[in-house]
Amino acid sequence: MRIASRLIINTLINQKIGTLIIGHNQEWKQKINLGKRNNQNFVSVPYNRLIEMLCYKAKMVGINVILTEESYMSKASFIDNYLIPVYNKSEKNQVTFSGKRIKRGLYSTASKRLINEVC
Repeated sequence: MRIASRLIINTLINQKIGTLIIGHNQEWKQKINLGKRNNQNFVSVPYNRLIEMLCYKAKMVGINVILTEESYMSKASFIDNYLIPVYNKSEKNQVTFSGKRIKRGLYSTASKRLINEVC
């Protein structure tokens, strides 16, 4: 985790990026169903520890860190000024967006502008 967090922070410094946004969901590893082997590999990764290390190292070099709930991150468009809603299992209301995700890594905004979401 130390090396991974250092590589991420160094990349942010080299690219002159001043804000790191980390998507995080409470209890996101609970009741996961990726198959027996993938579950074992995925659940054992200490993501909370990685997030703690990223926050600490970012603060040391003056990078802002924002933790956000990520249920709708792949659907919400910054260009269209969407706020990312928080998923609530008990609410029946569906959240709708005017843009759409075309395929993994490609998003179309409300104005039909194509954006690669993995930069």
